[in-house]
Formats: sequence, structure tokens, C-alpha cells
Amino acid sequence: PLKTNLPNPAAHHVEVREEVLSHHRPGSMSRLINVFFVLITVFTARRAGAESQDDDALSMYRAAQSEVRLFIGGKYSEYREGRLTHRMMKQAVAERLQMTYSEVKQNRELCLVIESEVERISQKCREGRVEDPSCVLSLESDVVENHGEHGRKVEL
Repeated sequence: PLKTNLPNPAAHHVEVREEVLSHHRPGSMSRLINVFFVLITVFTARRAGAESQDDDALSMYRAAQSEVRLFIGGKYSEYREGRLTHRMMKQAVAERLQMTYSEVKQNRELCLVIESEVERISQKCREGRVEDPSCVLSLESDVVENHGEHGRKVEL
């Protein structure tokens, strides 16, 4: 075995631990525990708030999907002729969600939901070549890709 002049690490650890414990004041451990519980409570409350915001966002996305389907389904002849614009759809979604057009336009995730739903309708109705507007209304809520903070797919 190799001999060194370095101190025994285990003995050093015991000395440091005894030194730390010698500075321990009565009641400081209970204060530390209280601070720990306060931090856990704050973290849990923030997480619950974030989950609530996620639920609100999902509700908004579902309502937007539904409104796009209703809008295009109700104006299917105009859709088939290519006379509906994204702006018109965003305006309809804004009214349904009690938002302004600008608020909808600035919400990137919401715009992606709208564009996604239009794309789904275009595929299902073969870009308006299907004559029956029920192709729009037959779409079920599908998957909305949330490109926000969590970046996950959410089943609707």
C-alpha cells in the first residue's frame, strides 16, 4: 500500500461534522424545517397554477377548433370557392373566445391550432372538392400540438 502524509478523510469528516453540530443553535432546525415546508407549499401552489393555466389553454384550443369547423361548415360553399380567409376565421375565433383579433393573432399557439384545423378540414374535404359540407362537421376533436412552454402533444 502507498503511504501518504495526507490526513485520514474519514477522521476529517467526523471533525467537520462535530464542528458544524457545535454551532447548531436550539430552534434553528425547526426554523429550517419551517422554511422547507414554506418552499414546498409555494412550489406546489405554482405548479397547481401552471396546471390550471394548461387546462385553460386546452379549453381555449378546443373552442378554437370547434369554431373553425362551425365557421367553415356554415360557409362551406364560400370555402369551396376559396373565398374564406384566415383572417375571417381568426375573427370568428376571436368573437367565440371573447378576444380581439389582435389578441388571437399575437397568440402563436392559438394561431397554430387554427391553421392545423384548417389543414385537417382541407385534407378531409379534399380542399373543397367534396360537395357535402358534412365532411367538415364529421371531424372529431383530434390532437392539438401545444408548442408552448411544455412542448407536448395533448389528446383532446
